[in-house]
Amino acid sequence: MSFRSILRGDSSVDLDDIARILRDERGFDEVDLTPVDGENWLSVPLVVNDEFFVKVLTPQNTWTHSLFTTVRNLGVRVSGNGPFFESFDSPAEMARHEFESTRRMREVGVRAPEPVDVIEGDGEALLLFEYLDGFETLSEVSLDETTVREVFRMLRLLHRNRLAHGDLSLENVLVVDGDIYFIDSTSVVDNGHDDAVAYDLACALGALSSRIPPSEVVSVASEFFDADDLRHALDFVAVVRLRPGIEESFSLLELRRAVAQATSEG
Repeated sequence: MSFRSILRGDSSVDLDDIARILRDERGFDEVDLTPVDGENWLSVPLVVNDEFFVKVLTPQNTWTHSLFTTVRNLGVRVSGNGPFFESFDSPAEMARHEFESTRRMREVGVRAPEPVDVIEGDGEALLLFEYLDGFETLSEVSLDETTVREVFRMLRLLHRNRLAHGDLSLENVLVVDGDIYFIDSTSVVDNGHDDAVAYDLACALGALSSRIPPSEVVSVASEFFDADDLRHALDFVAVVRLRPGIEESFSLLELRRAVAQATSEG
C-alpha cells in the first residue's frame, strides 16, 4: 500500500446515510447527491440537489489533517519560524472552524461561498455551503494578469484584517463568471499571524508560478506586498512542497531569482 493510500484511508461515505441526515436535519423531501471529483484529502465533497455544496468530514479526514499539521509545523520550525497551524480533535471541530473562518472572510469583503450549516452525524460532520454553479478552479482556467492580480488583492485584504487562509492552492481558489472565491480555509493561531501571512504568500507564489513564469507572478504580487513580505515568503517556499497536492512544477530557483530581482529593484 502506498503512503498516499495510507493518508487517504477509506474516504468513502454512505451516500444513503448522508441523504438521510440531510432529510432529517434540513427537511429535504428528495436528496440528489453528486460526488465532486478531485484530490480530496481532508473531506468528501458532494453537491446536493444543485443547491448546496456539502463537505463530509470523517475521522480519517481529521487524522490526515492532524498529520499534515504536524508535518507543516515541523517544516516551519526547521525554517526558523512557527509553529502556527492548529489541529482538531474531531470532524465536528474541523467543520465548525471552517464555517467560522469562511464567515469571517466574507465579513471583511473576501469572496467565499456562503456557509449555511454544520450538521453533526454519527462520527461524521457535514459542512454545507451555497453551491457556486459553473465554478472552475485556478488549475482549470486560463490565467491572465487580471485574475492573478485579483488573487493577490483578496489575499492582501485577508491579511490586512488579521486573517490568514493557511492552505491556499490552485484547487482552493474558484473562478465563477470571472470572480475569484477562496475556499477551504484552515486553522492558523493568532500569535503566528506574521508567519502565516508569509506562508500564504509563499503558497500563492508557488501555485501561480506552476502555471505562468515566476517573474510575472512576483511582478503582480509586488503591487500588494512589499519587499519584506516577499523575502519572508521565501522562508516557506520549500515548506509548501510538503503539502500533498501542492503544485510541484514551479522552479524554486526561478522563483527566488524573481523575488531577488523585484526586491533589489524596489
